[in-house]
Amino acid sequence: MKNIIIICLTILTLNSSGQEKLKTIDPKVRHSGSINIAKNKAIKVIFTEKNNPNESPAIFLNGKYKKGLLLQSINPNMIDSLTIKKESIEIDNKKYNGQIFIQTKKSYDPKLISLVELKKQYLRIDDKPAIISINDEIITGRYNDCLIDENYILQIHIIRIDNPKENININLIKILTKTEENIREAERIMLR
Repeated sequence: MKNIIIICLTILTLNSSGQEKLKTIDPKVRHSGSINIAKNKAIKVIFTEKNNPNESPAIFLNGKYKKGLLLQSINPNMIDSLTIKKESIEIDNKKYNGQIFIQTKKSYDPKLISLVELKKQYLRIDDKPAIISINDEIITGRYNDCLIDENYILQIHIIRIDNPKENININLIKILTKTEENIREAERIMLR
């Protein structure tokens, strides 16, 4: 009788801790899930959607409102003070949820440029569509409205993606700022 109880408990334990059944994934629904690739192998697929632009805060740099200022493009070592207010504000008929006030050090003068102007002025690449990332974070806003501080740019990498079979012809523009990690990586010598 003891052996029968042990066998039953073993079977119940194995069934309860076994793999879960494969779920069907609807491609129209954005979610995290698994897709069955081969027996006992699965790839986790994660769809990421950026925050709603209507939920973003208004950003003020040295007392002036800066529409589309990308915070990751401001040198944190040059920030004298940062104040966050949770109150909503409306500017040019657009509601912002919160306010960020950045005051830079007196000796620092940020040189702001839109991503479109940066592309025209420095990159001189064809008019192909482009995807722009800053420190590996893809920028999803309107590039004409996105401002970056030129003083904090370390490198710009352009990767041309041309795949006629899939009708893809774009430029990937990777902007690296002068973070300690990026500077260390740029100074590293690669031996082949």
